[in-house]
Amino acid sequence: MGKMIDETGNTYGYLTVIERAKEKSKSVKWLCKCKCGNEVIVSGTSLRTGNTKSCGCLQKEKTRERNENLSLIHIPSPRDGLLSRMP
Repeated sequence: MGKMIDETGNTYGYLTVIERAKEKSKSVKWLCKCKCGNEVIVSGTSLRTGNTKSCGCLQKEKTRERNENLSLIHIPSPRDGLLSRMP
């Protein structure tokens, strides 16, 4: 088994490592605080590889931005032409 890397104080994406989690597991888990204020337990490997970057708020934020951008696009429908021809 390899040497444990102390991640305390490191930041990965929105997550800042607070301490090693007191959780029995084969892999080392870390208690992290997200920039939104939530706390989450994440494996060290997921942090270092970039697989986990937030508590889930980053995905929600990206989805919200994508939906806002889509609402700015006007997709013409067949009804658009009919309404303009009406007297």
